[in-house]
Amino acid sequence: MEEANAQQSKLIADLQSQVVDIQKKIGLGGRATVAPLESLPQKRTIQRASILWVDDQPKNNSYFVQQLSDRGLTVDLVLSTAQGLKQFDRGQYGLLISDMGRAEGGVYNPTAGLDLLKRIRAQNASIPFVIFCSSRGVQAHATEAKALGVTSITSSGTELMGVLQRELEKIAA
Repeated sequence: MEEANAQQSKLIADLQSQVVDIQKKIGLGGRATVAPLESLPQKRTIQRASILWVDDQPKNNSYFVQQLSDRGLTVDLVLSTAQGLKQFDRGQYGLLISDMGRAEGGVYNPTAGLDLLKRIRAQNASIPFVIFCSSRGVQAHATEAKALGVTSITSSGTELMGVLQRELEKIAA
């Protein structure tokens, strides 16, 4: 099973690389920065490269977390806005990722990602903050998320990896 997972990861990385090439060829400008994680700098060249990921269903992101971990990056997973804020206060994070809606305190909050974004922006206006959610979440909340200062909001795994690539390169610079 591990061998199958490793092969699948390589195939996905190859697909991401091909998407980058296609985007460059058709001139998608800023969106052509999507790159596979192999090209991320190693952790030793990135300061403050720990990532805080807030999602009540972390298993849904296991592929991405594994890819980041394989590059030597630390990914701390928490399940709620409250845990995210507590962890953020404790750690030195270079980037935050959140889902949009999540169960918190036994109640589903469809805008939990925006709530966390507001609270983080009140403490730190410049840390990259990415919301990774369903396409329905992007459609419903992209305008407000952008107004609140989100770095990116996406439902695309390939776009997520491109944003992470770009933001982690900025941290390394």
